Amino acid sequence: MPLVYPNGKALKALREKKVLSFFDVSRLANLSGTATVRKMEQGRPCRVETMRKVLAALEVDLADAFQYMSYTKPEPEED
Repeated sequence: MPLVYPNGKALKALREKKVLSFFDVSRLANLSGTATVRKMEQGRPCRVETMRKVLAALEVDLADAFQYMSYTKPEPEED
């Protein structure tokens, strides 16, 4: 299964901007629990289909989707 690497900071900012909880996003995306959304916001890899569901739940247009994910593992951020 292909994996993508979420831009966790951007996903979290969008979720908070829309005033949605982890539970809200999980429910809208038809996910079984909140752990997946939490992990995505931490930048942990997920399946492409899961990313698609979460972006749809957050009402992200396909044209804008790539600012929220990458197909390659991002370099670690320096503090």
